[in-house]
Amino acid sequence: MKRRKLLARGSVGLLLLAMGLMVGPVSLVVAQSDLYWSTETVDPGEISPLLGMDLALDNSAEPHIVYFTEPTPTPTPTNTSTPTPTSTPTTTPTGTTIATATPTPTATGTPPPGTIIVDDLDDGFIQYGTPHYWRESSIGYKDHMFWTYVNGNTIDNWAEWRPGLLPCGFYRVSVFVPRDNATTHSARYEVYHADDTETVVVKQVVYYDEWVILGTYRFGDSAEEHVRLTDATGEDPSTLRQIGFDAVKWELESPCAPTATPTATATPTATVTWRLYLPLVVKDYGM
Repeated sequence: MKRRKLLARGSVGLLLLAMGLMVGPVSLVVAQSDLYWSTETVDPGEISPLLGMDLALDNSAEPHIVYFTEPTPTPTPTNTSTPTPTSTPTTTPTGTTIATATPTPTATGTPPPGTIIVDDLDDGFIQYGTPHYWRESSIGYKDHMFWTYVNGNTIDNWAEWRPGLLPCGFYRVSVFVPRDNATTHSARYEVYHADDTETVVVKQVVYYDEWVILGTYRFGDSAEEHVRLTDATGEDPSTLRQIGFDAVKWELESPCAPTATPTATATPTATVTWRLYLPLVVKDYGM
C-alpha cells in the first residue's frame, strides 16, 4: 500500500532533527539552506511522481524514507553603471610677442581649402647664394629641411617661398621651425604682401617642430608676393648658430570685400521753351 500525505518546507536544522528521529536506510543530499522533505513511502524500484526519479536506493525490500533538496537559484548580477567618458587634455604652446606657436600638424595631411603650403622641396621654394654653404637634413615638415650658418649682417645665402598669385584675401602666414638645425635667435622673415613689406624676427631655437605665426596680411595683388629669409641674422658667425629653412603656410582668414561697380546715372536733359512775342501796332487813321 502506498501513502502520500505530506510535503513540507523547513530549514536545515529541522531536517537534521528529523534525520535523528528516523531509522532505516536514508539518502541525504544537502545543497541549499531551503529543503523540502516528504514522508512519502514507496516500494523498492518505484518511480516517485513527486521527484520524477527512481527512489530504489538499494536492493532492500523495505520502504525508504527519502530526503531531497530544491536548489535556490542564484540571481545573476547586472551591471547598470554607465561608463564615464574621459577627455584627453590638450596643450597650446606659448610663443613670443613677435610670433605665436601653434600645434604641430600631421606631415602627410592635406591642407584645408583656402590653405597654401610651400615646402622646401616644392617648386615655389627658390634657393640663392653659395651652394656649398647649404646643408640639408631629413627632419622637419615632410621630413626634409635646408639650413645654413648665420652670417652676421652680410647676406650670402637666402631663400624665397613663392605661392603664386593668391585669390585676393587676408592670409595668416606661418613658418615651420624644425626641432634641430635651427638654433638662431634672430631669423628675420620678410613678408612681401599686397600693402607693404613686413619683417618678423623669430627666435627659432625655442621652437620644436612647430608652426610659428608671422601675422595676417593681404595678398592677391601680384604673383611677386612672397616670404624671404636670409642668413644675415646679425649674429656673429663664430657662434656657429644655424638658421633653418622649411615650409611656409598661407591660410585664408577672409576674402577681400567685393569691389562695388559704379552705376551709371542718367544726366537730366534741359528743356528750353521759346516764346515769340509779336509787336502790337496801333495806327490812327484819322477817324
